[in-house]
Amino acid sequence: KEKERKAFASSLAATLMDKRPKAVKGFVIRQLQVCGGIEQDSAIAKFLTDPDEHIYEYAAQALEAIGPETVSHFRKAYAKAKGAPRLTILQGLGVLEDSESKAVFRNATKEKNLEIRLAGLWGLMRIASAEDVDLLLAQSLKESGWGRIKATAYCLELAENLEANGKNKEARAIYLNIKKTRTDEHEEYLRESAARGLARLKSLPS
Repeated sequence: KEKERKAFASSLAATLMDKRPKAVKGFVIRQLQVCGGIEQDSAIAKFLTDPDEHIYEYAAQALEAIGPETVSHFRKAYAKAKGAPRLTILQGLGVLEDSESKAVFRNATKEKNLEIRLAGLWGLMRIASAEDVDLLLAQSLKESGWGRIKATAYCLELAENLEANGKNKEARAIYLNIKKTRTDEHEEYLRESAARGLARLKSLPS
């Protein structure tokens, strides 16, 4: 019933222009996450930078559900976003695997906020950016505690993504680095993960 869905979604999106409480608009956007389409993306995107009532989260989730064709809204919103919406928008760029946001992800890894730095590393991992292997490895070594664990996990995921894309040389460099540098006792599982990756690469036909 595509015709009915479009009509319903269009009517819902029109209510976002009315003077209603943010909580109500958040509810509407959550419904659009289920039934909305590209025709409603602009109406939803207006709330990406709105910090009230978590409406930015609902907007991001709805646009992500619509698909990669909404990525331009995330790019535009990130440039002017502040606070919590900024992190959510950056994560949205990663969810949509936006390769055109490489510079954004790279710059994010240099910021003071740990969550932003990790989101930048995660974004580079998601797009399997082979040229950023050294950046991810260097940044993961700079982090401490939970941030170091997460950053290293992203490095391992990047290695797996690179493997899947046939970039075994870059993947091997990641595994070797992690095996060599994660020397603390509580990092043994990271060394083991790297060792498994190296064994897997070794077993592949040359």
